Amino acid sequence: MVRGRKNRWTQFRFRFLQKQHVQKTFQALYVKSGYMPNEAIFIATHSSWWDPLILFELEQKKQTPSIYTMINEALFKQYKIFSNNGAFPVQLASDDEAIKAFQYADLLLTEGQSVALFPQGRIQQQDERPITLQPSLLRLLMLCRDVPIIPTTMYYTYRDKQKAEVWVSFGDPIYQEHTPVHKTSMLEKILTAQLDELRLDAIHNATDRYKNVLHV
Repeated sequence: MVRGRKNRWTQFRFRFLQKQHVQKTFQALYVKSGYMPNEAIFIATHSSWWDPLILFELEQKKQTPSIYTMINEALFKQYKIFSNNGAFPVQLASDDEAIKAFQYADLLLTEGQSVALFPQGRIQQQDERPITLQPSLLRLLMLCRDVPIIPTTMYYTYRDKQKAEVWVSFGDPIYQEHTPVHKTSMLEKILTAQLDELRLDAIHNATDRYKNVLHV
């Protein structure tokens, strides 16, 4: 399988272009998070092509630890640029292909890296409900029971400017030794509640609860 690449040169080159692109496209990048462990599995909602790039941007701004991101194989093939920021492809709808990606993710986590994935399996409209996750996700969680899970939600909106805003919320870590995740429905409920709260914060412009890190 294709493995994620991260080295000083590709990171610097990608970051230079990425930063310009993000600041040209967005007027704000609001982030809310609690305790952020050094190593985690980020379970993220997926409503935009931008999602993995936003996670990369937040990593560069020291809002997250170093993250390797699993992205849909079709999206990965269409945009090879993702491979320069630690992304690697996955087919969550195929158990066999998902297991290969999960085994690689397990290796990364063993090496002290963090991993993010978009378990909806495809880009979905951000207000679409219910949020449904691919059942194969549980294979990864079974492999990595000792790694905390960070529910991650993203919401995009426009106001009176030409540029959009991105709102990101990192939920409290879920430790499986205390709260075993036996069903995807548990994470679906958590992500739905967190995304609904994020949406309301964006609607009511509740920026006092967030930090704008766009120009940090």
